Amino acid sequence: MDRRHFLKRGAIGASGVVAAGAVTPLEGTERPQPKVFPPDDMEKYLDTVDHGVFRMSRWPLADRFPGLRGNGYDGETLARDAMISLYMTGMFGDLPAEYRAHTGMQDRMWAAQPTMDRALDGVMEFLRSRTPDDLSRVRSTLRDRPEVLHEVVTTIDTEAARSGVSESRRAQLRTMFTDVAWRLANQPPELIIDEYVGKVERATASDVESAARQRSQAAHATEEMFWQEQKSLRERRISRGLRRMGIGAALFGVGLLLVAASDGDIDDGGALMWIGLVPGITVGSILFTVGLVTLLIGAATDRDAM
Repeated sequence: MDRRHFLKRGAIGASGVVAAGAVTPLEGTERPQPKVFPPDDMEKYLDTVDHGVFRMSRWPLADRFPGLRGNGYDGETLARDAMISLYMTGMFGDLPAEYRAHTGMQDRMWAAQPTMDRALDGVMEFLRSRTPDDLSRVRSTLRDRPEVLHEVVTTIDTEAARSGVSESRRAQLRTMFTDVAWRLANQPPELIIDEYVGKVERATASDVESAARQRSQAAHATEEMFWQEQKSLRERRISRGLRRMGIGAALFGVGLLLVAASDGDIDDGGALMWIGLVPGITVGSILFTVGLVTLLIGAATDRDAM
């Protein structure tokens, strides 16, 4: 497997990616563009990242939204994991390429893999478990009580600001939340959930198929030939969470990739997609946003009904 083919497979999680600030998959209009900037002090930036992850991992969201506790799942932990995934992707994406390659930043992204994986699995399980009544209540609240959405977005934006997220990245996050909320309010929520859960499932299935092909190749090659084709340990252990956030390729030091989907390697519309060093609005980030809006609006609705 040559390096180009490997990288395209490694980036498959970004199927449907739009470069940050370009046209989103949600609405087709211009969006806030996060600014890439070199930090004055990289060590201070890394300290900010550590502080942000620490804050979010202990974020007492259930104090504001008591409905996150109970109901057969730990909604508070799920919301924290999803926010940490979005946070790490954003903090990574705000850096120029040479700073993304910094050992400290790379190590922190690798350390975030378990959280991203857990968030991906948790959000998909949560969304699949929503009943028509659950989604109807969320839709009604979004349509009839805009102040609840304002509370949710303000809560998230305030925590993002306290955790060191740039204003341009926060503007993108607010826009993603309002776009997703508009769709959930004005379109059947089941269709939106099925759309993005399905995209992630198809991308994950592609990962499984790729791994199966590698095993088959290994079975028909000598051990020496097989291991000669393997890449570094980091290349081979990129998790599904990082892939879905569209940043897998960036983590092993490649440049910005412009991938054409017309050759069958990426099955999502045959478009050109920015992958790698500009983590933008990905299938993973939209899925997490759909999950957070559904989770927090539902919890707020339960709280206000008490």
